[in-house]
Amino acid sequence: MTENNGTGSTEKLLIKRLKVSGLLSFGPTGIDLPMRGLNVLIGANGSGKSNLIEIFSLLRSAARGQFGGEGDWLWKGEGDHTSAEGTVEITVSNPKGSRDLRHVLTVFASGLRLDVADERIEDVGAEVEDSGAHRHYDYKRGDVHLFSALGAGTRFMAGKVHPDRSILTQVRDPENYPALASLERAYDGFRLFRNWQFGPTASLRQPQSVSLRDDFLAEDGCDNLAMVLSNLPGKAKSQLTESLKKLYEGIDRISPQKVGAAIQLFLREAGDRQIRATRLSDGTLRYLCLLAILLHPDPPPFVAIEEPELGLHPDVIQHVATLLIDASRRTQLVVTTHSRRLIDELGDLPDSVVVCEKHDGESTFERLDGERMKHWLDRYTLGELWSSGELGGNRW
Repeated sequence: MTENNGTGSTEKLLIKRLKVSGLLSFGPTGIDLPMRGLNVLIGANGSGKSNLIEIFSLLRSAARGQFGGEGDWLWKGEGDHTSAEGTVEITVSNPKGSRDLRHVLTVFASGLRLDVADERIEDVGAEVEDSGAHRHYDYKRGDVHLFSALGAGTRFMAGKVHPDRSILTQVRDPENYPALASLERAYDGFRLFRNWQFGPTASLRQPQSVSLRDDFLAEDGCDNLAMVLSNLPGKAKSQLTESLKKLYEGIDRISPQKVGAAIQLFLREAGDRQIRATRLSDGTLRYLCLLAILLHPDPPPFVAIEEPELGLHPDVIQHVATLLIDASRRTQLVVTTHSRRLIDELGDLPDSVVVCEKHDGESTFERLDGERMKHWLDRYTLGELWSSGELGGNRW
């Protein structure tokens, strides 16, 4: 779903709102975060930025099987204060319905795993409806109600629901339960770029199998980078080359080459000199991965990127910010950063910045208010305001 972001341009929103409490660094008070097309998280180490991306990982697990979490997912405050349960409430656009979907998931620790205490899936506004027309699923401590879209009424499944998994992996029937199918597809499509593997022996430097996916970059070290670059349409490939030149002057084109069942990434300099991926710096490869994500013409609906500035020369950060802004019109982005230069480039979009802090053991998130900041931004850049302590999100 595309919405106006208040600056005259549009942004694609899969997630409309996210509430979290009792999990990781999100304590009993929790956070209530309206989402934008571009969401850039700033704050000191340990403030909870990466934990928000972990929450998206938890939701993706709801669409793929067991959560895989342990008891340490639950919030542990100072002293003996520990959450017995944690709750995520997410509002997601629904391409199959006239109303957005709300999914409320409450989990608790059961040995070394997370089990479901409560789960509810409904249309936004269903809480004020007298009928169950806009309710899709309701699970409360083992009492189960599943609502069919085809008028089959309520189906009781007590004793048949596995508490270690969300209903999304237990009922796969798009015709009868389209809302559940929409949520499953949305969560399964999350792409979280956190743990890229580089170094001299990284697999993306080596020849890669042509059987790997070529539709979008893999999360685990970008193992299919060559395949994705070879499959980009001409316009996107030209944009990628021009962007690469801002970091690596003299590059003429990107040249993935297939040999039998393998493909190897090469760059070509002016004069037709080839440079194999094994000879490229980690920073160049990381930048290539970023470009493959941010310039993709048909990206997944939601992408999270941890610290895109790592390994890059400061002079190219301005262009990275421009790419993030442009990409947020095609996909919803959550980005963590410690780069003042990147934040400087968001002066026209201060509402895209979320200030993350930690107080009394709990993470707090607050989105900047562009209207309230106009007076300040007439005199200072956004990065200057952050560095001076005016925004918060500083270590001291």
